[in-house]
Amino acid sequence: MSDPPPSRIVIHATIFREALVRKMAESLPRSGEGDADLMAGQKIHYTWQREPVTLKFDRGRVVVGVNVLGRFNMLGERQMPISLTIAGEPVMTADFKALLQSTEVKVVASGPVDAVNRAIEDKLHGLVGKTLDDFRFDVRPLVANAFSRLARPIEIPVGDQLACAELKVTNLEASPTVLADGFEKDLGIVVMPSVTLPCTPVASLAQAPDAGTPGPDAGTDTRLASGSPGASAQPATYVVGASSGDGGTPADGGVVASDVRMPLLQNVSTLPSGPFKVVVPVAARYEELSKALESSMNGRLFFSASNPELYMEKPQVYPSDDTVVIRMNLGGRARVGDYSVGVGGELFFAGHPHVIDNQLSVPDLEITPGTASELVKLKFALDYASIRDQARQALRVDVSERLAAVKDKLSTEVSFDDSLGCVRGQVLRSEVTGVYPHPSFLRIYVQVDAQLGLYLPCKG
Repeated sequence: MSDPPPSRIVIHATIFREALVRKMAESLPRSGEGDADLMAGQKIHYTWQREPVTLKFDRGRVVVGVNVLGRFNMLGERQMPISLTIAGEPVMTADFKALLQSTEVKVVASGPVDAVNRAIEDKLHGLVGKTLDDFRFDVRPLVANAFSRLARPIEIPVGDQLACAELKVTNLEASPTVLADGFEKDLGIVVMPSVTLPCTPVASLAQAPDAGTPGPDAGTDTRLASGSPGASAQPATYVVGASSGDGGTPADGGVVASDVRMPLLQNVSTLPSGPFKVVVPVAARYEELSKALESSMNGRLFFSASNPELYMEKPQVYPSDDTVVIRMNLGGRARVGDYSVGVGGELFFAGHPHVIDNQLSVPDLEITPGTASELVKLKFALDYASIRDQARQALRVDVSERLAAVKDKLSTEVSFDDSLGCVRGQVLRSEVTGVYPHPSFLRIYVQVDAQLGLYLPCKG
């Protein structure tokens, strides 16, 4: 496998009743005036002023009610109560704007003069109808903020280099709307996870006109992906060393999301609701494993109780199919009868890498059959189990920081507040589902169970 399969991140978006009421109140005019025809060319001037907006939900429709008080002068000041009702089906368009479709507007004036009643009914009907045609509740800024945080690569220090785990967004989906004292909808973000070493997400990296020269972490892409990485239009733009949309910049001047271009929203019939699973790959270099071995050995590992001068040194780790192979130099002197014999050569071990308790290790590491045969030819006794166990114990790399970075991506990093609302992320659990040798590095697949919520306005 080159990269993990596509994953769907689900954000449960909730627009509360008060947000809908406030937006509708901002859209509807508060007052107005006009002239009504009476008879013989005579006109009468009237004014009107609305009261606060009320909102309820009825059989899948939003029903907005407004009481309006009209006034006119005819043998003294007179008042006319007016009832205004708006009903419509809430939907979200491909450009992230909530609106009402299939709308109905009903205006009933109950004043003492029918001509004035009809005139103000026609006036308000036309005015409100135009307002509804133009009414848009734009949730794009909040979704875009969450999108940019998800699209930003996860920076992973790997030895003396920087790797990037990237969640490349391919499309956005929206489930049908649920009305439950508010406007609720699941938004699905389909991502293609991948990892590159060095940190060069070329499939979505575009140099902005004013971004300057790419930083020192630019390099050659080692992604194992089919086809050309830059062959199609991408939904996001990254700028090396530029600040992000929310003003944050990594301390080491790494890669952040800057000018994020979201794909259009696709309304679909269903989406899996609730917590979601996403597989994110992180990386570890073979050089790290080699250095971990060398550090644990303190340069040389004296492994034989019966031949205490024998040692292993200069470990090198490299891949072979689905295993890692460790080559060590064998040196020192061994007792053969009454003689001390100088020994030299190579030892080879092989095994399958795993992550256990945040430690990258090879628990099934064994001496290769060819190496064991060569050792038998030396005509002295060696404790193969002791050699193997010491090599297993020495070969450990702590990857807890890399796993924590993945968890932070879908919890603290994607949680934020702004003036419109907020997004809250929570990681429920994480699990390493596989370690796969790549010619240049090890890919560690981390499966995260998480949930995301978007709230307008923010609550809790």
